[in-house]
Amino acid sequence: MKSAVKVLVLVFLGGCGSGEDSSKDGSVCTAGSTEACECDTGGTGERTCNSDGSEWGACENCVTPVSPAQACDAHIGAVCNLLQRCAGFSAQINYGDVATCRARNRIGCEETFSAKGVTFLAEQMSTCAASFAGLSCQDLFSDNLPAACDFPAGTLPNGSVCGADEQCQSGACRMTSACGTCAATVPAGSSCANGERCADGLKCASNGMCVSPGPDFDTA
Repeated sequence: MKSAVKVLVLVFLGGCGSGEDSSKDGSVCTAGSTEACECDTGGTGERTCNSDGSEWGACENCVTPVSPAQACDAHIGAVCNLLQRCAGFSAQINYGDVATCRARNRIGCEETFSAKGVTFLAEQMSTCAASFAGLSCQDLFSDNLPAACDFPAGTLPNGSVCGADEQCQSGACRMTSACGTCAATVPAGSSCANGERCADGLKCASNGMCVSPGPDFDTA
């Protein structure tokens, strides 16, 4: 008898959480509710239950997965094109051409996504890259980047070994050699001559101090 009861309980629970409403009125979902769905073109989206609860609508707002390789290609390409447009002379001296800029900066990009502490996704990097098309040169020089490029902070606490800002809770990896250390950013008027990272909105000037960049800002 106990075994039969267990079977009945399992059968009942097996119908829970399926996303289908088995109410007596014949509805299959709650009107206006939404759930994740698989898109015909690949990726995931969202579908909404119709007004009378009789069926789910089409899968919409589909998001196609982006691979780390695709994200890196898009991001590095956008950055190099932006440098060529806004700082062509410097880009020419440092890289020679856009192709070389892409090749050099592409090294190690994909490994960033699997680095310890990193939390942002390839889709976020790809979205950031797309937003660069409308970025002005003044915004670039002032570090006034689009909101899409505000990647979430990492999980490593201060004092941890790091190689990129995105690994750190503080958003700052202080590079003193091949590897760096997660550290707090420093405010305006503080030294940045030894790898310290200036707080958001500040730049490290040619005199080794964190300052708010103006139209004549000099990093030489």
